[in-house]
Amino acid sequence: LLGYIEVLHNDALSERDREEYLNIIERKGKEISNLIEYFFELAKIDDGDVAIEITRVNLSEIAQDILLEFYNDFEKEAIIPQINIPVPRLYVQGDSMSIKRILSNLFSNALRYGKEGKIVGLELREEKDKIWVDIWNKGTVLSKSDIEHIFERTYTGEYSRNPNIRGNGLGLAIVKRLVELQNGNITVISEAGGRTVFSFYLKKSE
Repeated sequence: LLGYIEVLHNDALSERDREEYLNIIERKGKEISNLIEYFFELAKIDDGDVAIEITRVNLSEIAQDILLEFYNDFEKEAIIPQINIPVPRLYVQGDSMSIKRILSNLFSNALRYGKEGKIVGLELREEKDKIWVDIWNKGTVLSKSDIEHIFERTYTGEYSRNPNIRGNGLGLAIVKRLVELQNGNITVISEAGGRTVFSFYLKKSE
């Protein structure tokens, strides 16, 4: 940031170059702001300073609401969402705000790394006393090493080192902690030539 700002002090800089550098500064400023926000959120979670209120939550409705929030992003990237939300609606024991954050982070992740595959999927499914949520894409395949470390804070694997799509390595760490705070669990699988699927479950609420 400081380097680009220093260049902007050059009076001989063309308006085109000046506009380009300002756009870079804005983008990098947003990245830093997001990084700080994520670090604060993780710190609050680790310190037990996040209010988790476990109640009966309509998971089907929340999932549909988050999908709608991403509609314009999917349309912009020509991504086709494949949705399987069964009827009747599914309810879980969880915290609605935390579930929204989990889904939002996972969809952002699928959108960022699944652009090439042009498909992002969501499925809700029942299993005895659990409700599973699968969010998947057909983009970059994860290596075994990436899968082993992907939920560790600040970890950015091979799939995430492209500077155009690179994340900050904190979003999935936050997701994992929020899922666990609601007595659930999260996993990931990635198949060559197939799908990368993030799956988490929460306890079913009758």
